[in-house]
Amino acid sequence: MCRAMLPRPRSGVVLLLLALLFAGCVRGNVYDFLAYDAPTDTFTFLQLDLNIAGEQTADREYLVKRWQQRDEIITYPAFLRFFGLPALLRIDANNYQEIDLAQSAAKEQPQVECPFRLDTIAIQPGSFFLSANNTLCYYQRVAVSGKVLDEILALLSQAMCKDLAANGFPNERKRRREGGKPGSWEKLRQEIGEDADAVNQPDGTAAPPAKAAPQQKADPDQQSGWFVDDASLDLLAKAAAAGQLAIERKGAEFAVSLPMSAEDCRQAKLTLDFLWSKVVEHAKATAKPGEDRVSLPDLQTEIAGDNHFVIKVTVKQFIGLSDTNYPDAKPDPKLAANYRDTIAALEEQKIPIDRKLTVQQVISDFAGRPK
Repeated sequence: MCRAMLPRPRSGVVLLLLALLFAGCVRGNVYDFLAYDAPTDTFTFLQLDLNIAGEQTADREYLVKRWQQRDEIITYPAFLRFFGLPALLRIDANNYQEIDLAQSAAKEQPQVECPFRLDTIAIQPGSFFLSANNTLCYYQRVAVSGKVLDEILALLSQAMCKDLAANGFPNERKRRREGGKPGSWEKLRQEIGEDADAVNQPDGTAAPPAKAAPQQKADPDQQSGWFVDDASLDLLAKAAAAGQLAIERKGAEFAVSLPMSAEDCRQAKLTLDFLWSKVVEHAKATAKPGEDRVSLPDLQTEIAGDNHFVIKVTVKQFIGLSDTNYPDAKPDPKLAANYRDTIAALEEQKIPIDRKLTVQQVISDFAGRPK
């Protein structure tokens, strides 16, 4: 199953404003939610799949296969899911296999040894049920303790530092030696505003696209996506080499501190604050009277000591990761036959479909978890 790519800002900054739509061999709409329980220091992730439709018989058989493995499937938030629906298949406590819930791989993926025990992650399989439009839906929950999450964050931070030190900074320095210049923070904010305004419509639909500008030759000032100046580049490279670019957590608060020049700290704060204002604006623009709402996380930025840009994100008790709206994705009329065939395929395999469960109930139950 391949995911259709969402329109994205020309700068490469992705506005997490709309639910991610996946389309391909198995089609549907995916919503991500996260809940935090402070007394137990536990994070629980809910992946909610609506309007599931297998295009071909093989796709529906693949759906059945993954359902049979549901007790071992670890879903996770994937903010940049442009294609497919990635997940991990737990082989045992120490090994996993990367899978795509959307489509079968051309060849079996190798098993990978995990640096922490996978049996510390609690998989809470859900069930198939029907939407109000009589289309197939499914949900899956995964719970992870703060202790395990800290291990994961440490590994991710190490991998990020290693990759930046080996590839990111050397490549950017090479580009600048060849005449490339840092990108424009001001132009970045302009593009964020234009792209956000295109989707911040009261009905949630995108505004008509503006007339395309004549194509021009590539501008070395805008080729890279790196907006920091040379002084910041040196500071960040030094921190990465020392493994100091780390995501830190205190309860439900996640923070990262980036050493940069005073001017870049100022520009980065202006830009991220502006981006977040557009996210909040979208939440308000698409609100529907009387509709249950999913709160956004708290995001704060600050400049510490004139040379560190600090980003703090605090997860509230229950937030939506892919859309602040209550999920209300409408089925595609062109897929009516696929919707029916997919349900029939599950029934033929005696796979239960809960005809009493609703989207509202799944989300309401999750919002109260963990207790």
